[in-house]
Amino acid sequence: DGYFPEYRNEELEKDFIFSSIGFKGPVGFMKRKGSFSNIKLEKNQQNFKNLKSLKIGVVRGYTNTTSFDNADYLKKYIAGSDFENIKKLYYGRVDMIFIDRFVGQYILKNELQKVYPDISSKLEFINPAIKERGFYLCISKKVFNNKKLTNDFQRGLKKIKDSGEFSKIIDSYSTSLKNLLNKPLWLADVLHLQHD
Repeated sequence: DGYFPEYRNEELEKDFIFSSIGFKGPVGFMKRKGSFSNIKLEKNQQNFKNLKSLKIGVVRGYTNTTSFDNADYLKKYIAGSDFENIKKLYYGRVDMIFIDRFVGQYILKNELQKVYPDISSKLEFINPAIKERGFYLCISKKVFNNKKLTNDFQRGLKKIKDSGEFSKIIDSYSTSLKNLLNKPLWLADVLHLQHD
């Protein structure tokens, strides 16, 4: 029926209704520590010609930023997942990867560090993030009551934001919630969380 989290993009809007923004996450580049320290990046960067000589890992089908996705002058190496991309970066098959910082941190800590104990000490996210991207709840347009489900979610989210409860949740469960946001939740899980 639906899932969370997702970045908004035109392709998905053909088949899904997007909620209002629930959360935001920083997206940008991860590299090996000590490499390419002369590379300067800016928030909302539009031109990436300073990365033209580098091999950059991206994930097939992901929407990054419009300017980066349209930068056809870059050497982009496609992977099947962020997990695969991080491994390629660790082994030096790519120079940097485009990734959501929270997703990268989650994969490093909870998946790859078990196999490669030194991986977190070898890789770093480049500051600043290129952009803060909103996470949305997506509900299929094929679902009978899709607009009602979207409105219910938005009403519940607004209610906990207006009451200050949302900020309390973020503050008290910051690390856990950030980790949770990097795993897809099915609509039933989101609605269950809303009613608890």
